[in-house]
Amino acid sequence: MKKILIITLFVIFTSKILVAKECVVTMGYKIKSKPPYILNDNSGIYKDVYGKALKKIGCKLKIVRMPKLRIIEEMKKGKIDFYPTFRFKEDRAAFTYFIFSYIDHTNALVTRKDFPKVKSVLDLISHSPILLKEIGGASPLDGFPAPRFEDTDINIYKAMNLLLNKRVDAFSYPLKIVEFYLKNNPQVVDKVRVYKNFFPKNYKKHTFGFSLFSPYCKVDINKSFDPKKPLSIENFPTKLNKDSVAYKFSKMLEKMYKNGEIEKIYNSYRIKSKNGK
Repeated sequence: MKKILIITLFVIFTSKILVAKECVVTMGYKIKSKPPYILNDNSGIYKDVYGKALKKIGCKLKIVRMPKLRIIEEMKKGKIDFYPTFRFKEDRAAFTYFIFSYIDHTNALVTRKDFPKVKSVLDLISHSPILLKEIGGASPLDGFPAPRFEDTDINIYKAMNLLLNKRVDAFSYPLKIVEFYLKNNPQVVDKVRVYKNFFPKNYKKHTFGFSLFSPYCKVDINKSFDPKKPLSIENFPTKLNKDSVAYKFSKMLEKMYKNGEIEKIYNSYRIKSKNGK
């Protein structure tokens, strides 16, 4: 793996093309939408947050939709600059620089109103709930002893339908998606309980992947890199060049998170509800 990275770095350093005068950064996303992060018309949290951050550094955001595998191939060619939710994996490190997104995907717990109030996962499990589990998906409730209703391709509409029809008693789902659903389906608000702070927030664990072959991504050798240690976001052979668009983009996102601008964008997609926590 490390040999592949060395070869990749050589290609990057020796074949970088010049950035066009107009800075247009292309984000790729799969065809299936994920409201409120991205809707069918490309509007949503991703466009609002990333578009605003790029505008502040003198660039524009362009969004293209295609199957995820094709996006990855285009990132390897430098034709798509970044993918908004891209977890660190060693095989991706050969063509990706991982940047903290500061966009929250923290899960909430959702139950029916007639289910007992709970304070923790162990408290939840003590009531022997039937939990919703997406086949092949990951959940913060994984590993806890409780019966599961398993299904494929779970979305918020299917999850809520199963909950309200008492096929399941509880499920975890990204809070921003739950809030957006309730904002657009007010008739459901008084039928469910949403625990907003049930699971720990983890903004910084979420990353987006920026193509190492993008003309907007310039990197320097990371002198702190230790080849004896496992490859990770913290132990990576390169670091962003401070003059690159990718670096300025990452720092602007950090600034927007710290000064509350990203939270203000969230608020436009949120419904204020008294139920749950």
